[in-house]
Amino acid sequence: MLLLLLSAPSCSTSQALTLRRLSHAVTEACGSIALDRDGWLEPEAVAAAAAWAIGELRSEGGSQQPETSLPPLKPQGEFRFAPASTAATMRLATEERYSAVADAAHGGDGTAQHTLGLLHYSGVGGAQRDERESAYWHAAAAVAGNVEALATLGGCVRRGVGAELDEAAGLDIITACAAAGSPVGLVKLGVCHEDGDLPGKPADAQRAAALFESAASVWVGGEPPSESESESEASPPPRRRSALALFQHGFAQVYGIGTRRDVEAGAAAWLSA
Repeated sequence: MLLLLLSAPSCSTSQALTLRRLSHAVTEACGSIALDRDGWLEPEAVAAAAAWAIGELRSEGGSQQPETSLPPLKPQGEFRFAPASTAATMRLATEERYSAVADAAHGGDGTAQHTLGLLHYSGVGGAQRDERESAYWHAAAAVAGNVEALATLGGCVRRGVGAELDEAAGLDIITACAAAGSPVGLVKLGVCHEDGDLPGKPADAQRAAALFESAASVWVGGEPPSESESESEASPPPRRRSALALFQHGFAQVYGIGTRRDVEAGAAAWLSA
């Protein structure tokens, strides 16, 4: 289904462009980037390296090395917090999310780094609102192999939020992430279609709604949790559907934007987010 929704430049290499391959290529491309004076990788440098790596993947096409020879795909998406048992513990847990993931993020956990980026962007969970800090964390998570963070970084540079504006690199990154099956990539590509931000293409609410639906239907990391993975508090599954994708899909359904209006189905998507 994804192949029918994505733009033509990505379709030519979509069979080879998987989450695992994209993640590995970006991590490898960023290995030689010089750190800034504070010891960080600058978001602009990571985005430029990622866009270069994507171009290399497209030019290589079917000549790329077998995916089975690549390192396993690392955990994708956001950090998994333990479920709160009561409203009080839920409120406390939500307010302390920054402190709960900071050590893991500084230790190189890509899901924790991506989560800190999201917390800094919104200024919630005990984090100060700081778009630049947010972009730095998304860049770190992308280098760590988190494709959802890479798609988010693509959005940062495409719009110049927390990073220098580079629409071409941002769109390259978003399109590649979407082609690989990233829910965040699919959502961000859908927003581009909805807003008419793709070069030479008019706004297309129907195409956007189809991308939102596709994003809501896939699992973060590409595969659903196995039957052996429990939903218990002690062992939350490492894979789930994207809350962002479910929200966007639900919004399109509730308000009938680009798709048939279905308030009940849209509300169900929101509850699942």
